[in-house]
Amino acid sequence: MTVGMAMRDGLTMEAWLDTPSALAAKNLAARLQKNPQGAPLFGQMSSATSTVEQRDNAVRIYARVSGSQLTGSAAPQGAPVRPPALEVVTRNKITEVQAGMDRAAVEALVGKPHSVMAIQGADEPIETLIYNLDDKGTARVRVVNGKVASVQFFD
Repeated sequence: MTVGMAMRDGLTMEAWLDTPSALAAKNLAARLQKNPQGAPLFGQMSSATSTVEQRDNAVRIYARVSGSQLTGSAAPQGAPVRPPALEVVTRNKITEVQAGMDRAAVEALVGKPHSVMAIQGADEPIETLIYNLDDKGTARVRVVNGKVASVQFFD
């Protein structure tokens, strides 16, 4: 099983769990819909609003927290917290992203990613720019050492 987590728009935590089969994902989604707090790290956010969905052999969990739950929030007490507006990304626009482009060119073409995963590889930094698509799919743009290495689509 593969597990990934990302923070989107400063208020929504997203976790995805890739399972070996659609049946395993269906069973996991059913368990998490009954108890979303049983998901990794989500149990720490007891008052978060959670959503669980299944996509083929993957399960996605979204937890939305209020601005008051964020420690170190720069918002004054009682002030409304608004997530930054992110533009809708179309699948056709993402298909224009080509291997070798730098991250700035990708963002100029399709906008800021909805979430980012970053790790330091053995020799170079590796980032995955994640875009939620208008057709409910997801695109992942893998950037290695500042250049696009691949683009993957998930439905």
